[in-house]
Amino acid sequence: MLTLFRNLVRSKAALVVIGLLIVSLSVFGITDIFGIGSGSGLVSAGSRSVETSELDREIDFQLDQMNQQGGSLTRQDIADSGQIPALLNMMGGRIAMAEHLDRLGLSVGKDAVIDQLRESPVFKSQVHGGFDNDLFQLYLDNRRQSENAYRQRLEDDLTAFAVGRAFGSALRVPDGIAQLNAVFRSETRGVAYMVLSPDQVTDLPEAPSDEEIREFYNAQQQFLIQPERRSFSVIAVRPSDFIHRANVTDEEILNDYEAQITRFSGPESRTYEALSFASEDLARRALGRLLGGEDLSSVSASLNGQTLPLQTGIRTELQPSELATAVFQSVPELWSGPVQMLSGQWVLFRVTDVIPGEPVPLEQVRDILISEIADYKSRQLYEESFEEIDDFVGSDVSLEDVAELIGSPVYTYPPIDRNGRTEDGLTIRSLTSIDGAIDYGFDLYPDETGFRQDAGDVQYIMRLDGEVASYLPEFEDVRDDLKTQMMLTGEQAAVGNLAEEISERIRDGGFISVEAEQLGLEVIRTPQPVSRTTGRQAGFSDDALARIFAAKLDEPVIAPVRGGLMIGVVESINIPPGDQLATMVPLARSQISTVLEREFEQGLFDEAMEAVELNENAAAINAYIESNQSPE
Repeated sequence: MLTLFRNLVRSKAALVVIGLLIVSLSVFGITDIFGIGSGSGLVSAGSRSVETSELDREIDFQLDQMNQQGGSLTRQDIADSGQIPALLNMMGGRIAMAEHLDRLGLSVGKDAVIDQLRESPVFKSQVHGGFDNDLFQLYLDNRRQSENAYRQRLEDDLTAFAVGRAFGSALRVPDGIAQLNAVFRSETRGVAYMVLSPDQVTDLPEAPSDEEIREFYNAQQQFLIQPERRSFSVIAVRPSDFIHRANVTDEEILNDYEAQITRFSGPESRTYEALSFASEDLARRALGRLLGGEDLSSVSASLNGQTLPLQTGIRTELQPSELATAVFQSVPELWSGPVQMLSGQWVLFRVTDVIPGEPVPLEQVRDILISEIADYKSRQLYEESFEEIDDFVGSDVSLEDVAELIGSPVYTYPPIDRNGRTEDGLTIRSLTSIDGAIDYGFDLYPDETGFRQDAGDVQYIMRLDGEVASYLPEFEDVRDDLKTQMMLTGEQAAVGNLAEEISERIRDGGFISVEAEQLGLEVIRTPQPVSRTTGRQAGFSDDALARIFAAKLDEPVIAPVRGGLMIGVVESINIPPGDQLATMVPLARSQISTVLEREFEQGLFDEAMEAVELNENAAAINAYIESNQSPE
């Protein structure tokens, strides 16, 4: 699919179409704007670059988002946690996309930038309601950014947004494809089956002789070799170890509640106006003209649109569900759609008012807030403990002494292999759950205690206590296990052969009920026909479901299930009737459109990263990171 979209965005015809669509979509606005300033570029793509001042603004934006929950993180925390390279990768991708679109000749133009500035509430005068240049200049001064740089970045972002929306506006999923998708998702099948086990096989293989077991032993030696194993002692420190120290005050609870009042409020209501049309084509033509600034009444009159009365409601009250989803995901005061109604009409809509829900009383959510604040504080205490742990480990004391000093126990584990399993096959999950711990342990020297290792939500200190070299078990030590394995393999083959024989008889006109009666088994039927999504609830594995939905009517199906081998028959294939299927088509079309839009955006981004050379100033990046990190 990505190859298809890469080819699409490379074609001249596609660029012409997208360019024409941008004209009608150039008034779209965005909320995520970061300017480029002057100074040493950290990353560059053609004529565009990411400056240190822009990275400062990006980090400040991220900190504002994180600290809204009551935190107190700083740029130093961002630098120490290693997040700066990831931020630069994201920003580099953004300028590469802008440069690529510029080279393709795609732009919303300067007029769209001016319109966006004029309509931005940030720059509107409280006196006359129009654009206030003084507010604009003050905004630029606070950002330490030139007007030209801000306008260029705004034009780049508007263009990228408009290109994506242009493709979405032009996309029309064929009815046949949407109907097939609806059928695929809604199809159900009735299945009758029985479960075969070795109990139903009359001619199970005899137990293997010692000679046969020894031959099997010689043939399987490469799989019988026991790997090297090591035993460890570990101290693991997690945020939850500090929860008892996290005291939460009434003031903190109140502040957190007020900061998240939207979260603890009932569902919001939205008021919207709507315009309906007889066909999707008319609705899309109207959308382009409305987004281009044309008057509502003239658009409605010229395209035979019908103005619908204002409606207000919460999400669950709006019908159909596709309209509710679109209304509550749309940007207020922006025409959106079209959405197909149950009547067959196509509707455009614009949200005119957003009414917040009633807040839940503080006492009802107090326990939730206490738990969240305590979790946050315990994580802070956890992070503050790193320096103390490092001081103890670096002072050449024993692992047990370190454990006593920091108040955390030492866990001692039996010898395990590199997969975290003991010789008995037991997986030591408390070790395998620590990312990288086992690999680190296998790099230690005998009796060596390593330094503190960071594994995200756990800090650990590990000591290598002992080693068990790799070896081949003696025949007598594994004889019984090999015998059991050979018998199980033979039983499974015998059950499989029986299933194939039954399957062949059913294909020749036999009945599963007759086969089950002869074997003394019960034919199981699911209470309701299963779909591709509900089949798991009926106990079918993904493999079994794939085989069930690949089979024809009355065709036998063989698949492993818990307890044995299932052999079943598809007794019914159910497709919703035409009128019910028609109601599913709009959702199916919307789902396909969403997938295709994402594929297009990813294809365009991949094309940009291939076409535009992204250059990094490693020295400047390292200097920036070091200047923001904690002092050694």
